[in-house]
Amino acid sequence: MKEDFDKIVKMAVQTKDVNLFGQHCKKLSNKYGVSERTIYLRFTSLFGASPREYVKSQIWPTYAEMVKLILNTNSSQEVKDNLGLPNGMFVGIYDKFFNVSSYSKAKEKILMTAPAKIRKSTTRDDNISLLMSQHLGDGYYDRKRHSLKVSHGIKQAEYLLWKVGLIHDGYNEVSTKVSIHTHAQGHKYVAWYSCKLGKVHFPEDKTEAVSKLTPLGWLLLYLDDGCYGQDMFITTESKLLAVAMQKELETYGIASRVNICGDGPSHNVTMRGGSNTIKFYKNFIEPFSEIIPKCMKYKTEVKI
Repeated sequence: MKEDFDKIVKMAVQTKDVNLFGQHCKKLSNKYGVSERTIYLRFTSLFGASPREYVKSQIWPTYAEMVKLILNTNSSQEVKDNLGLPNGMFVGIYDKFFNVSSYSKAKEKILMTAPAKIRKSTTRDDNISLLMSQHLGDGYYDRKRHSLKVSHGIKQAEYLLWKVGLIHDGYNEVSTKVSIHTHAQGHKYVAWYSCKLGKVHFPEDKTEAVSKLTPLGWLLLYLDDGCYGQDMFITTESKLLAVAMQKELETYGIASRVNICGDGPSHNVTMRGGSNTIKFYKNFIEPFSEIIPKCMKYKTEVKI
């Protein structure tokens, strides 16, 4: 009997049909010569829930899965398509998980929630390194206000919230609020403003910030401005900065080359061949692979 139950449950989960068991109950009743009520009682005894509730628990997302899905999508329809739930189960899903009525309100609530602590190390060097990675990467440092602002496209909301969590682990008084904005061109983006930072020196000469990068800082700089083509590379705003990075990478045993990007001042720091790409991965990505957010995983898939 258990094998029959397992087959029906498997089909129900695959088709996301919480009522499928009821369609098979009479057949099982005839097969085993017991009442349909007995079939249901035995199922509940074996699985700890009624067939409908058990199947629902297998296809219903967890809170963490819902958070990740909302942060990595642009609309409620995308959430629905990813979950593949029947309409009856999807209706009211934001209220069930977040006590709000809509996708947009759920996203705002998630972004307003303080991120969880995820760092392995909260040393002073790592704390400074995280700020320097943003000074060199996607952040804008306001020297007058002594504050940092970081913004990303709406699909990288999870990534920004993750970075805020890393920084907040070391600087507990910074804001954790991530807000949604609409650009003049019409597209949405997310932004974080640190408010006034403590006693942290942001060098005017950014080349001085490179030596302050720990492996965790290199990870964020790569996720901000790096990419993986034939080899891993990081794009920088100037040749001087690229050379400083090249020299710092040598202290990890990683060889790279510097080359100009098109006609502008930007330069790439590119790992020299597969072996150095692997070294870069081993030093700066692999140790943190378990905490890297889903939306940035595409940058970390090394082709061997």
